Amino acid sequence: MTTPPSPSTPPSARLDLPELISQTLWLVVHGPDPDRPDARNEQELGVGTPRQAIRALRPGGIVAFAWSGNCAHPQQLAHLVAALQDTAGEEAGMPLAVAIDEEGGRVRRLPPPATQWPSARALARAAGPEEAQARWAAAGTELLACGITTNLAPVVDVDAVNNPVVGDRAFGTDATTVSAHATAAVEGLQQAGVAAVAKHFPGHGAVAGDSHEALPHSAAGRASVEDRHLAAFRQLFADARPAGVMTGHLRIAALDGAEPATTSPAITRDLLRRELGYDGLVLTDSLAMGALADREPGAVAVEALAAGADVLLTPPDPGTAHAAVLEAVEQQRLSADRVAEAADRVAAHRTRWRAEGDGRAADDPSHRSLALDLAHRAVVVNDPVGLLPIDRALVVGATVAGPARGLADALAARGVAARLCELGGREGIGDGPLPSGDTMNAMAGDDPLVVVSEPGHDLTALLAATGRDSSVHVRTAVGEPALPRPAEPATTVDVSLPGGDHALVAATAQRLARTRERY
Repeated sequence: MTTPPSPSTPPSARLDLPELISQTLWLVVHGPDPDRPDARNEQELGVGTPRQAIRALRPGGIVAFAWSGNCAHPQQLAHLVAALQDTAGEEAGMPLAVAIDEEGGRVRRLPPPATQWPSARALARAAGPEEAQARWAAAGTELLACGITTNLAPVVDVDAVNNPVVGDRAFGTDATTVSAHATAAVEGLQQAGVAAVAKHFPGHGAVAGDSHEALPHSAAGRASVEDRHLAAFRQLFADARPAGVMTGHLRIAALDGAEPATTSPAITRDLLRRELGYDGLVLTDSLAMGALADREPGAVAVEALAAGADVLLTPPDPGTAHAAVLEAVEQQRLSADRVAEAADRVAAHRTRWRAEGDGRAADDPSHRSLALDLAHRAVVVNDPVGLLPIDRALVVGATVAGPARGLADALAARGVAARLCELGGREGIGDGPLPSGDTMNAMAGDDPLVVVSEPGHDLTALLAATGRDSSVHVRTAVGEPALPRPAEPATTVDVSLPGGDHALVAATAQRLARTRERY
């Protein structure tokens, strides 16, 4: 039986080894209600309900997702978290860490009426760090209202390879901009009472691949990695103290030619801890990601802890991870002191960062006004022919379910008679021929043509082929500058407009229609 905890007694002094290992596991629990069974819980955790998962597994934390059914509404999320916190208090005598990815833009979990903030790139384009700090503080108050203790943000990656995986999630393409805005994010969130987790150390911008799908590699030299990517983290640590740092599933040869950062002592222990002096909580990225799919899950858990991680984030099979770590300690392949150190850090985090609320404070009109103002300023409009505002349009996009669809829907919601033409599949039009200018003119008729270019699918040639002045070129991008400026008479809109960035989609539609409603 667990000894009743004392505030001055660390877990390593009162918990047995299996309980210490459980501290390092932060899990996904499925469903919107603490006591509603979900087959996914049974399959992944061996129990039916979220509450049963907390009682049986005693994890150090959970991570809330929309896809897991946790985030249907702020008040629903707050109710779920409060119930699980009650159970955690009964079982462990301390609150759970409750984490979420709430970056803004396309990476967000809280649904309306919580504020839909624009992306990091749009924020940096629209505001300086001081104003940005207020945005993050506002977001922190909404997270607290939902019971969230830990935000897995900000992204401290420098978008050096124009990688859509990072893209507009990064504040910019240079370490100075990124570190300044990351500092603002950390200070804003933590002043509001929410722990900030800087990610993805040592810098996902150094690689071009998608770690959700496979393990990305970088052959860049040490000087390049240091000057462009590590520099952002170094400056952040000099200016602020994020409660956590998340390592990335990245293999960077200049730092460790054999192991990704997740399982690399050279990167986590030697570089992050010793050289950079970071002594806070270190989390892995999700261990369920494709980057680690070809590795045995239990071995990854052991190697990540041995490398210096404190939190094993959302392992695909928590039972396997727990058993593997226990066996490794018993066989002296992993130090019991390392597990105890990790568990003590997790417990300190759980005790320091607390949140409670009923979700109602996540509905704040002043925050939504701030988000819309920032999004408006991030949308750059050039209208040399005086086309705007428009009250009808044919919106043309290269991809199905891409930014053109979101823009057409947003225009229609603002009274514009918007029709949609999508030229290709989800991956775009590929190498196939574009429709002729005559074809597009026939489709548009007298309606203005709104052509949406996006990375990899530049529709400048299509727009030029129409030869019309009554057109708008929405030039979306994930980096700066958006796209090479064409010699065209069309009205242009430069914006980073991924389909999931509701704030920027709304702001772009409002700029085209010149509506004045509140977001």
